[in-house]
Amino acid sequence: MGRKVPLIDNIISTVFGHRSFTHSLLFLVLAFFLFQQTSWRKDFEFGILLGMFSHMVLDMLTKQGIKFLWPLKINIGIPGGIRTGGAIEQGFFTVLVVYLCYVGYQIYL
Repeated sequence: MGRKVPLIDNIISTVFGHRSFTHSLLFLVLAFFLFQQTSWRKDFEFGILLGMFSHMVLDMLTKQGIKFLWPLKINIGIPGGIRTGGAIEQGFFTVLVVYLCYVGYQIYL
């Protein structure tokens, strides 16, 4: 989202830091309670929360990691993680897209 709306990304990064508040358990909990106040369908809310969580898990696989327990300054990631924007990430992304297209095709047959 930060690449699409750089002004908001710059403000959030300046206030909280990169991959901190918006990549935290607290953010997921707040989003959950915010969604409870909407009239959206529950499967839509679940899909958004699942997407947010899976994004965080994938960011944990990078060298930078995330601050999942924000406001604690503990960085959670794997030692020697993958480089953001590198060949491994691009390959992983390609495999995920192909898989999702396959699953989506199977669902709508």
